This record gives sequence, C-alpha cells and structure tokens, in this order.
Amino acid sequence: MIRFALLTTLLPLLCVHVCYSQAKLNAEEYLKRGDALLDQNDLDGAITTYTSAIELDPALADAYIKRGIALRMNGNLDGAIEDFEIAEKLDPNAIAGNRYIAESYSNRGYIEMSQLQIERAITDFTKAIELHADPMHYFRRGQARLVD
Repeated sequence: MIRFALLTTLLPLLCVHVCYSQAKLNAEEYLKRGDALLDQNDLDGAITTYTSAIELDPALADAYIKRGIALRMNGNLDGAIEDFEIAEKLDPNAIAGNRYIAESYSNRGYIEMSQLQIERAITDFTKAIELHADPMHYFRRGQARLVD
C-alpha cells in the first residue's frame, strides 16, 4: 500500500521532469536547425525555426538573440531589438559584448536621429556603447548631442 502511494506520488513528478527535459532538448535542436538555415541565408526559415524553439522554451535567451539577428538581417530592426531586449531580461549577460547587437542599437539610433527623435537616439547609442564600445557609437552619440 505504501509502495503504491509512493509510486502514484512520484510518477507524475517524474513525468513532468522528463517532459520538461524533452522540451528543452527539442528547443536546442530547433536552435541548431535555425543556425543551419541562417548559414544557408534562409532568413524566413531561420526565423520560423527560432520561433519554434522559443515556443518550446520561452526562457531560452539564446533563441531570442538568434531570432533577433535573423530579423535584423531580414530588415526588421525593431523586431530584432525587441528580441534582444527580451533576451537581456531573461539573462542580463546574454547580450553583453555582442557587436552585432550593439550595431543594431546604433543603427536604430541613427534612424531615430534622422527622424529628429534625439533623446531616443542618444539612448540607443548609449546602449550600443555599453554592449560594444566601438568609436562609431561614440561619434553618433556625439552628433546626436550636438543636435539636441
């Protein structure tokens, strides 16, 4: 009787653990497939595949970063930065030092500056500097401050 009670208590917990582990494994597999598609320049396929990884494991910061990179390459800068911001919330160290992400913020800042959204531009240039201290980001922020 005690064995039966113990078995009925532990079995559901074991199933939950196994199912969660399987979902995480599948999310990692989707990341690898997305990487292969990105390498083949199949941007739409990569975006769809990274989205599948996110659906399986919404806490996987790397999936947001990779989808963000694919979105940027596909011309969706705002969508890319949205993914980078989610990744940063999930893991503050996930985007640190990433030159590609820094360039995305700098490029958006440049667009904002041309639209005279100077405060937003300065914020994006500052974020780019925090991620990767490229002289171009400092230069652009300096230009925005002159306009301000």
